[in-house]
Amino acid sequence: MFVSDRATLEKQQRLQEVLRGIGSLFKRLHVCWNKANENTSGMDFTNMEALIPIKEKDVINPSRDLRTELEKKRGKKIEKHEIFTQQIVTIFFFLHFYRRCLSRCLRRTS
Repeated sequence: MFVSDRATLEKQQRLQEVLRGIGSLFKRLHVCWNKANENTSGMDFTNMEALIPIKEKDVINPSRDLRTELEKKRGKKIEKHEIFTQQIVTIFFFLHFYRRCLSRCLRRTS
């Protein structure tokens, strides 16, 4: 019983140590936060997107570039759809043709 009490006490001590460390880190964070607020109190809010460099073509008309990109993707999807449709029609044609030939051959042999 004495060993388990000792292990529990050691775990509690380690936990208290970790909690003190977290507390000191939060105090440091609070100091940094206050200094940042003091240094930026007179500044206006800057939009984050304004800080990101953008290519010239995107600045002119970004919605047009997006639209053309989407139209290209749509065109590719339509082309794939047409190819698959043609393949399916060809398969059905051959299946129908094969079935007719098979039924004719069976009729002749009977």
